[in-house]
Amino acid sequence: LILLTSWLAFGASVHVRQGGPLLAGEQNLPKEPTNETPSAEAAANFTRIEHMIEARSLFLEPGLRLADLADAAALTPREASHAINACFGNNFSAYINERRARHAQGLIDAGAKTFLQVAMASGFSSKTAFNEAFKKLTGLTPTEYA
Repeated sequence: LILLTSWLAFGASVHVRQGGPLLAGEQNLPKEPTNETPSAEAAANFTRIEHMIEARSLFLEPGLRLADLADAAALTPREASHAINACFGNNFSAYINERRARHAQGLIDAGAKTFLQVAMASGFSSKTAFNEAFKKLTGLTPTEYA
């Protein structure tokens, strides 16, 4: 009985540490969003990221990864991710897609020929990804916008 009790207690503590509920019916509650001001370090790192994005037009590279951006800004991927999340309010992919969609918007405004050309010139790897990001930014499809 003692062995069984110890085993059950150990199993419950491991289960809790892994984020699962301890008892039937209990639920893990989602984290509440914070409205905290980014730390000075996160803000400085985000400024470095923005500088690299602008100076090298990194967002135009279709295969851009967080590690690539972090390396260009002389940050670790964790530092870059934290800075983007804290200052932009969303993740790396959303940040890059918004930059790409803004670039595409400029190309459309300048009279670009086809939406596929705009998508590829803006760093999107597919027309579908382009359409989704563009609509998220402007509220309109590229066709409706043009």
